[in-house]
Amino acid sequence: MKKDPFNGKIRPQYIGDAMFAIGLATFLWFALGIGFLLMVVLTHNQPLGVLIGFPIASAFSFAFALLYLIFGPRIIRSYPKHKRIAHLMFKEYLFEDGTVREDDIFALIIGKREFSKDITASNVLVETAIYVPSKRIRQFIYEHRDQYNVLHIATIAAEYMKTRKIEAFKALIDMSNSQFEKELLQMAVMDFEKKKRISNETLQFYLDNDPRKNQKPNVPFCEVLPLPIFLKKGDIVRYKDGRKTRHAIIGEIPDEKKYIDFSDQVYLAYALDKTLDGDNFLFDAHLHLHICDINKTVSSKLTQQELDNLEKIKKAL
Repeated sequence: MKKDPFNGKIRPQYIGDAMFAIGLATFLWFALGIGFLLMVVLTHNQPLGVLIGFPIASAFSFAFALLYLIFGPRIIRSYPKHKRIAHLMFKEYLFEDGTVREDDIFALIIGKREFSKDITASNVLVETAIYVPSKRIRQFIYEHRDQYNVLHIATIAAEYMKTRKIEAFKALIDMSNSQFEKELLQMAVMDFEKKKRISNETLQFYLDNDPRKNQKPNVPFCEVLPLPIFLKKGDIVRYKDGRKTRHAIIGEIPDEKKYIDFSDQVYLAYALDKTLDGDNFLFDAHLHLHICDINKTVSSKLTQQELDNLEKIKKAL
């Protein structure tokens, strides 16, 4: 068996990408250093500041080249010891505990974004669950994969995947033993290829043919997932709003008895970065955060404004 150069800290399908990223970054930073030195030789009659700046820029470029070449593999192997540095140097989705983001186009500066292995019926759950933002929920899905059926996996794919959604749905067609599911998934694939959304025809087919009759979501691929409620009232969480990380405090936990579809599996929370003015500040700051979208954090990660808002919200709850 081939030895893993990163001691299992990089997803197996991304080991080649990580090695490529280290080599590419080293080469590019070294080339920049050489370029800056050439500018010193070729540039004449320039201000003193410019002539001094090029050698300094060259020194920094060579330093970054050595950083990637020598310390890059060490930082990965020691992960998560230097987690923040590792995520600055390499995209988060390369790591075993990282979240795959559809807009992570490059592995480093210009790396491969596509997966190095196909999604098949045997690996579709794992390859789909990678996209779930919550690390706790991803781990739960991996450990309880026997609880997830075809429509559960299709729900995750529909919610969190973009460029690979069609590939996942095609794998689910092979995985399913239900003629209804196969036809529904095939119709969905055609919809995604043409309109990027579920058509009215597919919706009607789902409503007319799903054997569950009334005990089902109102739209396809919006199933209630077997998910744990791992947070409690008063917990502080972080979540992604676009590319920005935000913080909130949990106000109420989901009521499992009221679940109808995927969108009901949410915590009532209050954003901590809002301006909390007026009598209705709780309403203004409230939001619904899905179980799959949040990670627990600690107050030491908060800014002073967020800490002040935290105390104000706690007194009002």
